[in-house]
Amino acid sequence: GTGALVVEDTVPGGPGEDKGLEVGDVLVKIGGEFVTNFVTLEETLDDNVSTTLEVVVERGGEEVNLRIAPGNLHDVTPSRLLEACGGVVHALSYQQARNFQLPVGSVYVAEPGYVLGLAGVSKHAIITSLNNVPTPDLDAFARAYASLREGSRVRLQYFVHAERHRTKTGLLHFNSRWYPPAAFYDRSWRTGRWERTLLSIPGGTNDEPEAKKRRKAGDSREGDEEGDDEGDAPADVPVVEAGSTSGSNGTRAEGVARAVEPSLCIVQVDIATVALADGVYSRSFEGSGAVIHHDPNTGLGLVVVDRNTVPIASCDILVSFAAFPCEIGGKVEYLHPTHNFAVVSYDAGALPRRAKEFIRPI
Repeated sequence: GTGALVVEDTVPGGPGEDKGLEVGDVLVKIGGEFVTNFVTLEETLDDNVSTTLEVVVERGGEEVNLRIAPGNLHDVTPSRLLEACGGVVHALSYQQARNFQLPVGSVYVAEPGYVLGLAGVSKHAIITSLNNVPTPDLDAFARAYASLREGSRVRLQYFVHAERHRTKTGLLHFNSRWYPPAAFYDRSWRTGRWERTLLSIPGGTNDEPEAKKRRKAGDSREGDEEGDDEGDAPADVPVVEAGSTSGSNGTRAEGVARAVEPSLCIVQVDIATVALADGVYSRSFEGSGAVIHHDPNTGLGLVVVDRNTVPIASCDILVSFAAFPCEIGGKVEYLHPTHNFAVVSYDAGALPRRAKEFIRPI
């Protein structure tokens, strides 16, 4: 009849769904008592938290008996968050899980911050894996995050609730030198305060002493792929070699362009919010540069670039070369106070073998 209580939806992984409750079920009895209104339903659930109840529902004209223990709302309300590189992640709350029809406890991005933001992760995203390690909950994400080495580049997979069936992949460049060590914040229900605990997992590299070392040695930022001396270009990617000034059709202009090309590069600049200075109108810049020194034996490589691309020294730099398809982290060595140029260094010894050979200073 009219006025019966009907299950409108269930939370994935919740106590109701786990015990067989389905959308469309008509509620008949709970704990042996008929339930026909929300007041009685709420009182019964509140009085029997974590206690198994006999639940009778009608499904397709037949009665179905279930045994369900109402969950404690406090247990699924986020009371712990992880703050790392200006970003904040925590377990997906019951309210959000119900609205989005997602499992409670998934890794929810409240604020992407610097590192996650550069990887393309937006607010309200759900992270499913980091560095090829599944992250079904906050603890799994913390373990994967703590295992990252400074300067490493790893795969990150996530989705947004509006496109939950489309998994997105980003490249996370782990660079924490502008921020304090990652830490958990746990809310004390007794005092109401959030207590800070540094993220420190055996085998990880995110403890505070190591983080201080990383901030002092901020130029060692290359990932594994840059340090692979045996790296080769893909078969379908042309490698530019320094040649004579005569082009394929004999014109001098093409010959000059071909001679200069092994020295060209693209300089990408990202500035953390905490490192922004007055007068810098953006957090990301990109421009062309030229290699002026390249010595794989000493490891010193130098690139000259304009000050519009590198406005301040407190930034993160990525250099991509025209001579060979690879990229490597850089460091600002000099900013001219009056003329429009800056000098950026990179570790020439950490480049792939063929990149060392084909890159030529101008």
